[in-house]
Amino acid sequence: MTSDPPKTTTPSGAPAAPLDGLTFSVVGPGRVGSSLAHWLCARGAILREVVSRRLDTEALGCRSILLRAMPTDLPDLVLLSVPDQEIDGVVRALARREWSPRSVAPTVLHTSGARGADALASLEALEWSTGSLHPLRAFATSLTDPQLASETFFGFDGDSSAEALILKITAAWGADAARIPSAQRSLYHFAATLAAGGAATLVESASSLARTLGLPSEVQEGYRGLALGAIRALDRVTSDTSAAITGPVARGEASYIERLEELHRAEPRLYPLAVLTALETLRQLDGGSPGSSARKTLREDLIAICRREGFLDVLLG
Repeated sequence: MTSDPPKTTTPSGAPAAPLDGLTFSVVGPGRVGSSLAHWLCARGAILREVVSRRLDTEALGCRSILLRAMPTDLPDLVLLSVPDQEIDGVVRALARREWSPRSVAPTVLHTSGARGADALASLEALEWSTGSLHPLRAFATSLTDPQLASETFFGFDGDSSAEALILKITAAWGADAARIPSAQRSLYHFAATLAAGGAATLVESASSLARTLGLPSEVQEGYRGLALGAIRALDRVTSDTSAAITGPVARGEASYIERLEELHRAEPRLYPLAVLTALETLRQLDGGSPGSSARKTLREDLIAICRREGFLDVLLG
Protein backbone atom coordinates (compact mmCIF):
# COMPACT_ATOMS: atom_id res chain seq x y z
CA MET A 1 0.00 0.00 0.00
CA THR A 2 1.36 3.41 -0.91
CA SER A 3 -0.13 6.84 -1.15
CA ASP A 4 1.09 10.38 -1.56
CA PRO A 5 1.50 12.43 1.62
CA PRO A 6 -1.31 14.96 2.12
CA LYS A 7 -0.41 18.46 0.94
CA THR A 8 -1.35 21.04 3.56
CA THR A 9 0.00 24.47 4.39
CA THR A 10 0.88 26.41 7.53
CA PRO A 11 -0.81 29.75 8.38
CA SER A 12 2.09 31.49 6.64
CA GLY A 13 1.35 29.60 3.44
CA ALA A 14 4.43 27.39 3.63
CA PRO A 15 3.93 23.65 3.04
CA ALA A 16 3.29 21.77 6.26
CA ALA A 17 5.21 18.62 7.06
CA PRO A 18 2.92 15.59 6.64
CA LEU A 19 3.29 14.51 10.29
CA ASP A 20 3.15 18.04 11.72
CA GLY A 21 1.91 17.99 15.32
CA LEU A 22 2.22 14.23 15.87
CA THR A 23 3.88 13.70 19.24
CA PHE A 24 5.66 10.46 20.05
CA SER A 25 7.92 8.68 22.52
CA VAL A 26 10.44 5.94 21.81
CA VAL A 27 10.87 3.06 24.22
CA GLY A 28 14.21 1.53 23.29
CA PRO A 29 16.44 3.98 21.38
CA GLY A 30 18.56 1.31 19.73
CA ARG A 31 19.40 1.12 16.04
CA VAL A 32 15.82 0.56 14.89
CA GLY A 33 14.14 2.89 17.36
CA SER A 34 16.56 5.76 16.77
CA SER A 35 16.30 5.36 12.99
CA LEU A 36 12.50 5.48 12.99
CA ALA A 37 12.59 8.45 15.36
CA HIS A 38 14.85 10.37 12.96
CA TRP A 39 12.54 9.50 10.05
CA LEU A 40 9.44 10.58 11.98
CA CYS A 41 11.01 13.89 13.03
CA ALA A 42 12.10 14.55 9.45
CA ARG A 43 8.43 14.52 8.46
CA GLY A 44 7.30 16.88 11.19
CA ALA A 45 6.61 14.59 14.17
CA ILE A 46 7.72 15.80 17.60
CA LEU A 47 9.82 13.52 19.81
CA ARG A 48 8.78 14.06 23.40
CA GLU A 49 10.88 11.61 25.37
CA VAL A 50 13.18 8.63 25.04
CA VAL A 51 12.74 5.71 27.43
CA SER A 52 15.85 3.66 28.04
CA ARG A 53 17.53 1.56 30.70
CA ARG A 54 20.63 3.75 30.37
CA LEU A 55 20.35 7.16 31.98
CA ASP A 56 23.96 8.21 31.52
CA THR A 57 23.59 9.11 27.87
CA GLU A 58 21.50 11.39 25.73
CA ALA A 59 19.61 9.72 22.92
CA LEU A 60 18.17 11.54 19.93
CA GLY A 61 18.76 14.88 21.62
CA CYS A 62 16.61 13.95 24.62
CA ARG A 63 17.66 12.98 28.08
CA SER A 64 16.77 9.34 28.63
CA ILE A 65 14.26 8.41 31.32
CA LEU A 66 13.24 5.10 32.86
CA LEU A 67 9.96 3.48 31.88
CA ARG A 68 8.51 4.06 35.34
CA ALA A 69 9.32 7.77 34.98
CA MET A 70 7.27 8.29 31.82
CA PRO A 71 4.88 11.24 32.22
CA THR A 72 1.31 10.11 32.77
CA ASP A 73 0.09 12.27 29.88
CA LEU A 74 1.05 10.09 26.96
CA PRO A 75 1.87 11.41 23.48
CA ASP A 76 -0.07 10.48 20.36
CA LEU A 77 2.27 7.57 19.61
CA VAL A 78 4.40 5.30 21.78
CA LEU A 79 6.91 3.34 19.70
CA LEU A 80 8.18 0.17 21.37
CA SER A 81 11.50 -0.77 19.79
CA VAL A 82 12.87 -3.33 22.21
CA PRO A 83 14.06 -6.93 21.65
CA ASP A 84 11.23 -9.40 21.09
CA GLN A 85 11.80 -11.10 24.44
CA GLU A 86 11.38 -7.77 26.25
CA ILE A 87 8.06 -6.73 24.69
CA ASP A 88 5.92 -8.62 27.20
CA GLY A 89 7.70 -7.06 30.18
CA VAL A 90 7.33 -3.53 28.79
CA VAL A 91 3.65 -4.14 28.06
CA ARG A 92 3.06 -5.40 31.61
CA ALA A 93 4.78 -2.31 33.01
CA LEU A 94 2.63 -0.02 30.87
CA ALA A 95 -0.56 -1.88 31.81
CA ARG A 96 0.18 -1.50 35.55
CA ARG A 97 0.61 2.27 35.42
CA GLU A 98 -2.15 4.83 35.82
CA TRP A 99 -2.33 7.29 32.93
CA SER A 100 -4.01 10.61 32.45
CA PRO A 101 -7.16 10.44 30.31
CA ARG A 102 -6.93 11.70 26.73
CA SER A 103 -9.65 12.85 24.36
CA VAL A 104 -8.04 10.63 21.71
CA ALA A 105 -6.56 7.31 22.80
CA PRO A 106 -2.82 6.96 22.30
CA THR A 107 -1.46 4.48 19.79
CA VAL A 108 1.21 1.96 20.79
CA LEU A 109 3.19 0.28 18.02
CA HIS A 110 5.98 -2.25 18.38
CA THR A 111 8.63 -2.78 15.70
CA SER A 112 9.10 -6.55 15.94
CA GLY A 113 9.03 -8.53 12.73
CA ALA A 114 8.23 -11.89 14.30
CA ARG A 115 5.33 -10.76 16.49
CA GLY A 116 2.06 -9.15 15.54
CA ALA A 117 -0.27 -6.68 17.19
CA ASP A 118 -1.54 -9.40 19.52
CA ALA A 119 1.68 -8.97 21.52
CA LEU A 120 0.06 -5.77 22.86
CA ALA A 121 -3.33 -7.33 23.60
CA SER A 122 -3.22 -6.56 27.32
CA LEU A 123 -3.18 -2.82 26.53
CA GLU A 124 -6.62 -3.07 24.95
CA ALA A 125 -8.12 -2.94 28.45
CA LEU A 126 -6.78 0.64 28.63
CA GLU A 127 -8.69 1.36 25.41
CA TRP A 128 -5.47 2.19 23.63
CA SER A 129 -4.98 1.63 19.93
CA THR A 130 -2.34 -1.04 19.25
CA GLY A 131 -0.43 -2.39 16.30
CA SER A 132 2.93 -3.30 14.83
CA LEU A 133 5.17 -1.48 12.36
CA HIS A 134 8.12 -3.54 11.15
CA PRO A 135 10.76 -2.02 8.86
CA LEU A 136 12.05 -4.69 6.51
CA ARG A 137 15.64 -3.48 6.55
CA ALA A 138 18.93 -4.50 8.15
CA PHE A 139 20.06 -1.97 10.77
CA ALA A 140 23.77 -2.55 11.29
CA THR A 141 23.81 0.97 12.74
CA SER A 142 21.37 3.82 13.30
CA LEU A 143 20.19 5.12 9.92
CA THR A 144 19.41 8.83 10.18
CA ASP A 145 18.84 9.65 6.50
CA PRO A 146 15.04 9.98 6.04
CA GLN A 147 15.41 9.08 2.35
CA LEU A 148 16.03 5.50 3.49
CA ALA A 149 12.49 5.36 4.84
CA SER A 150 11.12 5.67 1.30
CA GLU A 151 13.33 2.74 0.27
CA THR A 152 12.09 0.48 3.07
CA PHE A 153 9.10 -1.86 3.07
CA PHE A 154 7.00 -1.91 6.24
CA GLY A 155 4.96 -4.87 7.43
CA PHE A 156 2.12 -3.94 9.77
CA ASP A 157 -1.04 -5.02 11.52
CA GLY A 158 -3.29 -3.62 14.22
CA ASP A 159 -6.74 -2.29 14.99
CA SER A 160 -8.38 0.14 12.59
CA SER A 161 -7.12 3.28 14.36
CA ALA A 162 -3.57 1.95 14.56
CA GLU A 163 -3.56 0.95 10.90
CA ALA A 164 -4.87 4.38 9.91
CA LEU A 165 -1.95 6.02 11.71
CA ILE A 166 0.50 3.52 10.24
CA LEU A 167 -0.67 4.28 6.71
CA LYS A 168 -0.41 8.01 7.42
CA ILE A 169 3.17 7.54 8.60
CA THR A 170 4.27 5.31 5.73
CA ALA A 171 2.61 7.67 3.24
CA ALA A 172 4.56 10.54 4.79
CA TRP A 173 7.73 8.53 4.24
CA GLY A 174 6.73 7.55 0.72
CA ALA A 175 7.21 3.91 1.69
CA ASP A 176 5.56 0.68 0.60
CA ALA A 177 3.60 -1.12 3.32
CA ALA A 178 1.37 -4.17 3.60
CA ARG A 179 -0.62 -5.93 6.29
CA ILE A 180 1.08 -9.07 7.66
CA PRO A 181 -1.35 -11.07 9.85
CA SER A 182 -0.08 -12.20 13.25
CA ALA A 183 -0.42 -15.87 12.30
CA GLN A 184 2.09 -15.40 9.49
CA ARG A 185 4.55 -13.12 11.27
CA SER A 186 6.99 -15.76 12.48
CA LEU A 187 7.78 -17.17 9.03
CA TYR A 188 7.54 -13.72 7.42
CA HIS A 189 10.37 -12.66 9.70
CA PHE A 190 12.25 -15.92 9.18
CA ALA A 191 12.24 -15.24 5.43
CA ALA A 192 13.58 -11.76 6.20
CA THR A 193 16.53 -13.26 8.04
CA LEU A 194 17.30 -15.35 4.96
CA ALA A 195 17.15 -12.31 2.69
CA ALA A 196 19.38 -10.14 4.89
CA GLY A 197 21.33 -12.20 7.41
CA GLY A 198 21.52 -15.16 5.06
CA ALA A 199 22.91 -13.06 2.22
CA ALA A 200 25.48 -11.46 4.52
CA THR A 201 26.46 -14.89 5.84
CA LEU A 202 27.08 -16.20 2.33
CA VAL A 203 29.25 -13.19 1.44
CA GLU A 204 31.25 -13.61 4.64
CA SER A 205 31.64 -17.33 3.88
CA ALA A 206 33.14 -16.43 0.50
CA SER A 207 35.47 -13.95 2.21
CA SER A 208 36.44 -16.61 4.75
CA LEU A 209 37.44 -18.95 1.96
CA ALA A 210 39.52 -16.18 0.37
CA ARG A 211 41.35 -15.69 3.67
CA THR A 212 41.94 -19.44 4.01
CA LEU A 213 43.47 -19.47 0.54
CA GLY A 214 45.68 -16.50 1.38
CA LEU A 215 44.21 -14.34 -1.37
CA PRO A 216 44.70 -10.56 -1.33
CA SER A 217 42.20 -8.50 0.67
CA GLU A 218 41.04 -6.90 -2.58
CA VAL A 219 39.45 -10.23 -3.48
CA GLN A 220 37.13 -9.97 -0.49
CA GLU A 221 36.05 -6.52 -1.61
CA GLY A 222 35.48 -8.01 -5.04
CA TYR A 223 33.15 -10.63 -3.57
CA ARG A 224 31.14 -7.91 -1.81
CA GLY A 225 30.84 -6.01 -5.08
CA LEU A 226 29.78 -9.19 -6.85
CA ALA A 227 27.07 -9.83 -4.26
CA LEU A 228 25.81 -6.26 -4.51
CA GLY A 229 25.61 -6.61 -8.27
CA ALA A 230 23.58 -9.79 -7.92
CA ILE A 231 21.17 -8.05 -5.54
CA ARG A 232 20.83 -5.06 -7.86
CA ALA A 233 20.04 -7.43 -10.71
CA LEU A 234 16.85 -8.32 -8.86
CA ASP A 235 15.64 -4.76 -9.46
CA ARG A 236 15.67 -5.42 -13.19
CA VAL A 237 13.50 -8.52 -12.87
CA THR A 238 9.81 -7.67 -12.83
CA SER A 239 8.23 -10.95 -11.74
CA ASP A 240 10.21 -14.19 -11.47
CA THR A 241 13.27 -13.29 -9.40
CA SER A 242 14.86 -16.67 -10.17
CA ALA A 243 15.67 -15.16 -13.57
CA ALA A 244 18.41 -13.19 -11.80
CA ILE A 245 20.18 -16.38 -10.64
CA THR A 246 23.32 -17.00 -12.66
CA GLY A 247 26.49 -19.06 -12.34
CA PRO A 248 27.69 -22.63 -12.84
CA VAL A 249 24.85 -24.22 -10.84
CA ALA A 250 22.24 -22.36 -12.91
CA ARG A 251 24.00 -23.64 -16.02
CA GLY A 252 24.11 -27.20 -14.67
CA GLU A 253 27.88 -27.49 -15.09
CA ALA A 254 29.12 -30.95 -14.12
CA SER A 255 32.49 -29.49 -13.08
CA TYR A 256 30.75 -27.88 -10.09
CA ILE A 257 30.99 -31.23 -8.27
CA GLU A 258 34.77 -31.12 -8.74
CA ARG A 259 34.88 -27.59 -7.32
CA LEU A 260 32.90 -28.83 -4.33
CA GLU A 261 35.45 -31.58 -3.68
CA GLU A 262 38.23 -28.98 -3.82
CA LEU A 263 36.30 -26.93 -1.28
CA HIS A 264 35.91 -30.02 0.92
CA ARG A 265 39.68 -30.37 1.07
CA ALA A 266 40.42 -26.65 1.57
CA GLU A 267 37.62 -25.56 3.93
CA PRO A 268 35.43 -28.51 4.99
CA ARG A 269 33.20 -26.38 7.24
CA LEU A 270 31.83 -24.59 4.17
CA TYR A 271 31.25 -27.79 2.22
CA PRO A 272 27.72 -28.63 3.50
CA LEU A 273 26.64 -25.00 3.07
CA ALA A 274 27.81 -24.96 -0.55
CA VAL A 275 26.10 -28.27 -1.36
CA LEU A 276 22.78 -27.29 0.20
CA THR A 277 22.88 -23.81 -1.34
CA ALA A 278 23.39 -25.38 -4.77
CA LEU A 279 20.42 -27.68 -4.22
CA GLU A 280 18.21 -24.77 -3.19
CA THR A 281 19.40 -22.81 -6.24
CA LEU A 282 18.22 -25.64 -8.49
CA ARG A 283 14.90 -25.86 -6.65
CA GLN A 284 14.30 -22.14 -7.13
CA LEU A 285 15.20 -22.31 -10.80
CA ASP A 286 13.16 -25.37 -11.71
CA GLY A 287 10.36 -25.46 -9.14
CA GLY A 288 8.45 -28.68 -9.63
CA SER A 289 9.73 -29.24 -13.18
CA PRO A 290 12.71 -31.49 -13.93
CA GLY A 291 14.67 -28.66 -15.55
CA SER A 292 17.36 -29.19 -18.14
CA SER A 293 19.10 -32.55 -18.34
CA ALA A 294 22.35 -30.95 -17.13
CA ARG A 295 20.67 -29.47 -14.06
CA LYS A 296 18.87 -32.75 -13.40
CA THR A 297 22.17 -34.62 -13.39
CA LEU A 298 23.76 -32.02 -11.14
CA ARG A 299 20.85 -32.27 -8.73
CA GLU A 300 21.18 -36.05 -8.55
CA ASP A 301 24.91 -35.72 -7.83
CA LEU A 302 24.27 -33.19 -5.08
CA ILE A 303 21.62 -35.40 -3.47
CA ALA A 304 24.06 -38.30 -3.51
CA ILE A 305 26.57 -36.15 -1.63
CA CYS A 306 23.94 -35.28 0.99
CA ARG A 307 23.24 -38.98 1.53
CA ARG A 308 26.83 -39.82 2.29
CA GLU A 309 27.45 -40.95 5.82
CA GLY A 310 28.89 -38.12 7.91
CA PHE A 311 27.93 -35.35 5.46
CA LEU A 312 27.03 -32.98 8.30
CA ASP A 313 29.64 -34.18 10.82
CA VAL A 314 31.84 -31.13 10.28
CA LEU A 315 28.96 -28.93 11.42
CA LEU A 316 27.91 -31.15 14.33
CA GLY A 317 31.35 -31.90 15.73
